[in-house]
Amino acid sequence: MSAGYRGVGYRAPLNAGSGTGAERHMEGTQSSEVTVLNCPAMAGVFAIQSEVGADRAADALDGGGAVFLLDTSHATNRSEFFDAVAATLPLDPPLHRVHDVWDALADSLWEGLHELGVDEVVILWSGSDNLRAADPDEFGIACDVMRDLAGSLGDRTLTVDRPVEVTIYLAE
Repeated sequence: MSAGYRGVGYRAPLNAGSGTGAERHMEGTQSSEVTVLNCPAMAGVFAIQSEVGADRAADALDGGGAVFLLDTSHATNRSEFFDAVAATLPLDPPLHRVHDVWDALADSLWEGLHELGVDEVVILWSGSDNLRAADPDEFGIACDVMRDLAGSLGDRTLTVDRPVEVTIYLAE
């Protein structure tokens, strides 16, 4: 595994805030295990050492959850990110890739993960640095999609009493 993973999720409340792109995903303060990011738009986003991410993934599997490794190490743009997601994560309905639309990806991911029928999903997102460096705005949107996915799938009302705890760890 990589040196560390950045968590996006834990059923965090979704707050409005300012800033766009990767800069709002990189601010923060650090303790021995967790870096809490100082950004109201990304409440609940934190950096975790890779051992913690691996432990949480193992716990999810032990509890009957699902774990996915999303490798975007070759993704430097939206299309390549969508390629990696489509190859790794359950999508329902499958994406028709004429134009890569973020809302379509979010909807497809939501339904695909919800229909797994598990209580917990962990996504280990490795290789995120390439997209962050090549296209910070698209990286920021990808993080927003993942954060919103974690928040909405954890909501009992939106899931009709079938919430899924989704945690996404971004490799640093």
